[in-house]
Amino acid sequence: VLWDMKSFYQMLRHDLILTRARSTGFPDCLARLAVNLYRAPRHISFMRNLASPISPNRGVAPGCSLAQTIVKVYCLQPFDDFVTRHPHAPLDVFIDDIQMAAEGVQEQVCSRVVSAAKDMREVVRTEIRAELATSKAAVVASNEIVAKKVRKQLGEDGGRAVTMATALGIDFGAGRRITTTAQSAKQR
Repeated sequence: VLWDMKSFYQMLRHDLILTRARSTGFPDCLARLAVNLYRAPRHISFMRNLASPISPNRGVAPGCSLAQTIVKVYCLQPFDDFVTRHPHAPLDVFIDDIQMAAEGVQEQVCSRVVSAAKDMREVVRTEIRAELATSKAAVVASNEIVAKKVRKQLGEDGGRAVTMATALGIDFGAGRRITTTAQSAKQR
């Protein structure tokens, strides 16, 4: 199962950044420095009119050199807890891209990955406090039957059921050989 979180950097809550930084042992002074930067008053101007300043309570400032580290601190405990609950469905995360996998016979794979994906959906919504970009979701499996079963059980969050997915930041072939030509690479 391949998922992307929608507007992820804008969804990180400042209070949770500070709380989670403390619980992981991340240096408090760095967490406070980053959050103070993110909370700095912002002014909106439109046609030479300037609105009163607003102070955001969530979101990471674009270009912040601590952004990737803050994301890791923010997600560490929820994802660690998830991995403990689903030892047979390996999790791979890069910033806002989530991949869950499973190996075994057909029924084991379906059961493990669906259980893990349903739990991850709740982790994303309740603990990360973000949304899934369902338009980018995909279920990639080594055979079409597994892909369709998993997709069906995940509903809208299952995205496409395929045996190969491209243009997701990386191409996934579920054990298949992926060949490409210069022309098809340009089209991506």
